Amino acid sequence: MCTAAPGIETWRRARRCAVRAKIKLDYVMASAALPLLFPAIQLDDGYYGDGSIRYSAPLAPSIHLGAERILTISLRYPVDEETPSERPSMSYPPPSQILGMMMHGVFLDALENDAERLQRINRTLQHMPSSSQPSDGLKAVDLLILRPSQDLGRLARNHAQYLPYTIRTMAQGLGSSREQVPNFLSYLLFESSYIEYLLELGYRDALAQAEEIKRFLRLDGAGGHQRT
Repeated sequence: MCTAAPGIETWRRARRCAVRAKIKLDYVMASAALPLLFPAIQLDDGYYGDGSIRYSAPLAPSIHLGAERILTISLRYPVDEETPSERPSMSYPPPSQILGMMMHGVFLDALENDAERLQRINRTLQHMPSSSQPSDGLKAVDLLILRPSQDLGRLARNHAQYLPYTIRTMAQGLGSSREQVPNFLSYLLFESSYIEYLLELGYRDALAQAEEIKRFLRLDGAGGHQRT
């Protein structure tokens, strides 16, 4: 569902379509709902939850709406070869760790994969002569991905005690206390102390990258600016 200028056409793809609507609070709440954990929200024609559960192309709506550059915020903490990692446990992972990996696959990997696909299309278009450019509207789209400076799963461990008793008991039963980085908890912590910390972290991270963000937003569309 999208709020768009009158000239923007709706679209239909495999297992998804665009519906013109005026975005309200209920739509935002539906986007944050995780059925079975947090109830789906009733909208005009049914119940809705977080679209990432099934949506594999999160950048697509912005592109369909005519975006020439996209600034997106990833929740995945950047890890590279220079980042020290803790020695992995040789014991079988607890259910909470498996669930955390599955939820990462649903909610984080889709953005990474879509960003990689967009960058590949951009590179392909850059190597094509202007006379051979596609006539179907395919175009290069500038992309900037911002990432948190701290591991959100590691932060969640410090706030686990604020979870409601039933959810905290469930998480402990699934083995979250045995994990060094309980990523599963980060998907459950809609608690004020954790949210306030994330807001402050996001603010500090944005300030640290302010110049890069300003440069990106001033681009005129000619040429690429991509960082992941």
